[in-house]
Amino acid sequence: MAKLFLDNDRLVISGDGYHEFAVTEDALAAILLVSLGYGVDDLPHRLADAETALQTLRDADVNLALSPNPTAKGFHFLPHVTPSHQRMLSGRLAQRAAQQPEALALILDMGPDTGAYEISAEDLHALVSDVAARFAGEGIVAGDHIAVSSNPTLESIVLLHAAWEVGISAVLVRDSASDALMEVIDQHVGPKLWFLPEGKKVPAGGKVVRLTGAASGGFDDWLDAGPMGEPVCKVTPETEAVVVPSSGSTGEPKLLALSHRGLFHSTHLALSSAPEPVDGGAHRHSSSTDLTAIAGLRSLAALPLVSHHAAVILVDGIRESSLGILEAFGRLKVTHAQVIPGSLRAAIEMGDSRLGALHLKNLVLVASGTGVLHGAIRDETARIFGCVLRDNYGMNECTGAFAWNDEATVSTAGAPSFNTLVRIVRTDGTPCEIGETGHVRIFSEGLFSGQYTSAGYIERHRGWFTAGDLGVRQRDGSFAIVGRSHDLIKSQEGEFISPIAIESAALRVASVQDAVVVKLPASQRGERFALAVEAAQNDNNWLTMALSQAINASVGPFAVPDKISVLASLPRAANGKPDRARLASMLAENG
Repeated sequence: MAKLFLDNDRLVISGDGYHEFAVTEDALAAILLVSLGYGVDDLPHRLADAETALQTLRDADVNLALSPNPTAKGFHFLPHVTPSHQRMLSGRLAQRAAQQPEALALILDMGPDTGAYEISAEDLHALVSDVAARFAGEGIVAGDHIAVSSNPTLESIVLLHAAWEVGISAVLVRDSASDALMEVIDQHVGPKLWFLPEGKKVPAGGKVVRLTGAASGGFDDWLDAGPMGEPVCKVTPETEAVVVPSSGSTGEPKLLALSHRGLFHSTHLALSSAPEPVDGGAHRHSSSTDLTAIAGLRSLAALPLVSHHAAVILVDGIRESSLGILEAFGRLKVTHAQVIPGSLRAAIEMGDSRLGALHLKNLVLVASGTGVLHGAIRDETARIFGCVLRDNYGMNECTGAFAWNDEATVSTAGAPSFNTLVRIVRTDGTPCEIGETGHVRIFSEGLFSGQYTSAGYIERHRGWFTAGDLGVRQRDGSFAIVGRSHDLIKSQEGEFISPIAIESAALRVASVQDAVVVKLPASQRGERFALAVEAAQNDNNWLTMALSQAINASVGPFAVPDKISVLASLPRAANGKPDRARLASMLAENG
C-alpha cells in the first residue's frame, strides 16, 4: 500500500516505488484526486488527469492554495467529519459551490478513512448560527456554561464555535463523565451548567441540549487545577489558550498552552496515526477506548478495522517503567481480548460478516513516546497479549504521536501522520539530503502555543516547532530519530555520537533490560561518557565485554563508552523513567 505525505516542500508517494513532486499544483492535484475517490496507488499515473481538475477549478475562480500554514485562506483543516455528516451536507455543498464557487473551502480529513470531505465556508457558518440561535431558544445566554464532548465530531466543533460566538463558556468533558466529575465541574463553573450527552446527570437548574451522543468508557482525571486553581480544561471566550499539565522526557513539569483550534486538532492527530486501509479495505469501523483524554496528551486508542486488517491500540508511555505494568497484567491473567472496549466488539458484531471476533487475535499495540523501545518490553507484550508491539514518535508540544512505525524495530522511525509536516534541516534551516542527520522540525495544527508560567505565556512558537531531536530522512519518505541535539557526544576521536544508537545496540544484548548513556566530566582529550545497564546478570565481566563488542559492531569503535556499569536496577525519576542526572552523579563519584 502506497503512502502519501509531505516532506521538505515535496509531495512524497512511497510504496513499491518512490515518487516526489514539488508541493505546488502537483501536490494539490494529488490531494484533490484523493478527495475525488482515487486511490493513493493511482496517483503517480493520474497527475495528468489532475491538471484537468485544476484547470476546472481555475476557470470557476475557486481559491484553493497549498500552504505551510494550513489555516491560510482557501485551505482549511477541521477535525473528523463523518461520512453521515458529509452525506447530509453534500447536497447543500454542491448547490452552494455552483452558486458561489469562491466560498468553497476544502476541509481535509486524511485520517483513519484516508479520505477528504468538503463543506462550504458559508454552510459551516450557517450551522454555527443555527446552533447559536438554538442556545437562545433553550434559555442559554452569555455568561452561562455548557459542557461539551471532547470527541472531535462535527457537532462538538460547531457547538464550541457557536458558544464562543455568543459569549457562552464551555468546559470540555468526556462523554462518559461520572457524577463525581459533574460535581467538580459544578463547583468550578457554578450551578448553571448544561451537559450535552444524553442521559447524564444535570445539576439542578440545568437543561440538556442533545447535540452529541454519549459514548461508552470511563473518565481519567485530567480535570486538574491550573496555576491559579482554575480547571485546566475550562474554555471561555476570553481565554487565549487551554492550559494542559504535562511533563518532559526527564519528568520535569510543564504547563502547555494550546489554542482552541490546536486542542481540537490534537485528538484528531492521534487518531490519524493509525495505519491506512489495506487494498480493497473500503469497509472500516473506528472506535476510541477509555484511554482517550484531553488534547491527546495522555493516551488515545484508535481502533480501525478493515477487511483482513488488525485492530490497533495506541498506548501511552510503554517505556522504561512498563515491564512492571505488563507483569501485573500477566499475574492477573489479562488477555488482549479483555482490553478491547465493548464499543469495538459491538462494531465487529454489527459490521461486515468477514470481521469476526477472531480478528481480535490480530491486535497490535503501539507505544507512543520518544525513548528507545527495547526488546524486553516487546517480548513481554508478545508473551502476555500474544501480539506485536510497535513504536510511535510524538511529544507533548505536538499533542500526540505524529509518526507511525510500520516495522517492529527498536529504532524510533516512521512516516509522518496525515495533516502533519516533518522536515529534517541543517542548522541554517536548509533541507537535509536523504541519509543526512539534521534537526527535526514539525508543523501541525495541534502544535502548542507556548508554555504557561506565573509570568504568563512564554516560549511561544509560530510556524514550525524545533523538536530538539536529530533525525535522518530515509529514501522511502519516512524518518528515523537518532538522538537529542543537546545529548550528542563528541568522542575523543572527533566523532559525534548519538546516545540512542549506543542504547539501541546495548538493548540487543541478552539479559539487558534497560540501558542509559550519560556524560562524565570531560578530560583534556575531550568528552567522556558512560553506559549503565539494568540486567539480571551475575557475570558482569562477560556482559561488559559483550556490550563493548555489540556497540563496536553496530556503531563503531569510537562509540564504545569510557565506562560500562551493570546495575540490578537503574535509579528512576517520579515518572518511572531513568533519572539521568542522578545516574551521571553516581557514575562520576565512582570514577
